[in-house]
Amino acid sequence: MLAAREAVEQLEGITNRLEELHAYGETRKDRFWNVLEPVIKNSGMKLEIDIKPEAAEALVPALQMRLVLEEVVNNAEVALREQSDGGIHCHRTYFSERAP
Repeated sequence: MLAAREAVEQLEGITNRLEELHAYGETRKDRFWNVLEPVIKNSGMKLEIDIKPEAAEALVPALQMRLVLEEVVNNAEVALREQSDGGIHCHRTYFSERAP
């Protein structure tokens, strides 16, 4: 129960930060790989990244995407902390806005 409560508090914190970024008009974009790379380096777990070149180059809202990626990785780390051989596999596919 305590872990669930902590997860809810973390998600509320992220939601609040995302709302603040939106309110202040934070729209700086960066390549997805440039946003993902520091998240990988700061992770305490083995991360397997399967990303297509066009997805790595896709422009994304940098701060918002980093917050989301960090939360996903943090949640996975918490879920796997009891497993010494645990790891995270990340797969990203690029969807063009112009696709039908």
